[in-house]
Amino acid sequence: MKHQTYFNSLLTSIQNQEESLNLLLHSQDIVQIINNLQLILYQLSAYLLNSTLTLEEEIYFFKVLKPTILGKLIYYNKIYRLESSLNRQMHLEKKFFSKKLTQLKNQSKKYIRKSSFYKYYINNRTDKDHLYFSRGNIDLKEGLSSVAFKIDMEFSTYYDIKVAKIIADNMFYSYLKDQLYLLEQQEVYSCKSNKVKSQTLHWSESQNALIELIYALYVTGSIGHRRIEIRKIAIVFQELFQIPLGDIHHAFHRMKTRAKSRTCYLDKLKQELEEYMDKDI
Repeated sequence: MKHQTYFNSLLTSIQNQEESLNLLLHSQDIVQIINNLQLILYQLSAYLLNSTLTLEEEIYFFKVLKPTILGKLIYYNKIYRLESSLNRQMHLEKKFFSKKLTQLKNQSKKYIRKSSFYKYYINNRTDKDHLYFSRGNIDLKEGLSSVAFKIDMEFSTYYDIKVAKIIADNMFYSYLKDQLYLLEQQEVYSCKSNKVKSQTLHWSESQNALIELIYALYVTGSIGHRRIEIRKIAIVFQELFQIPLGDIHHAFHRMKTRAKSRTCYLDKLKQELEEYMDKDI
């Protein structure tokens, strides 16, 4: 229990830092979170050396905790390197993102065709967790990459690194799709913004609150019986309220790991509406 409390506190601290970031990430924000994630991994390594974990705790550590943190580190590092190399001319930027997205899709297809572990993980299997996510069980007959011979055997099972890469790739895929969509909509958004400027309604809650509302409308099929892509719903709200929402999928990913309520804005809506109803009565 004490281990789990400590592990949860680390994830909460990461979540709090991510939520404090502007949705339109800047280089200094990315560097800050990269440094923090590196520090947390260092602290985890030291903690593990001085702790005795049960098999269940060790599996959680190497299947969930460490890959989540390492995956985020890989993801933010990819974004930092990408942002540093971007050409800010729109047509070149779109070509750049499209190329990256194609490369990532091809890489994913290669994983699905050749990696039994990838299939094991994405199908949420648990029958081999004791082999994949506890230390000292690396099977050379599986044909491992050279990375397996360079890892710290006290702080890795090798497969935790593979999970971290899967997590990072999923996050990066969503990031690339969102960036492409935003670029495609940017010209339309600019043209329409002048027409609606005189009628602009101002969103007075946070960006995260609006994204939470958008996702709620999408998953319930409240708009278009769920036949409309969530990105299209997001752009309508951006135009209506003249507010940039940035990477909505990444923001939603952060919401899923909130320490308290994952739907704090919807909770607030329900509570205040009920209080208003009571006053009317």
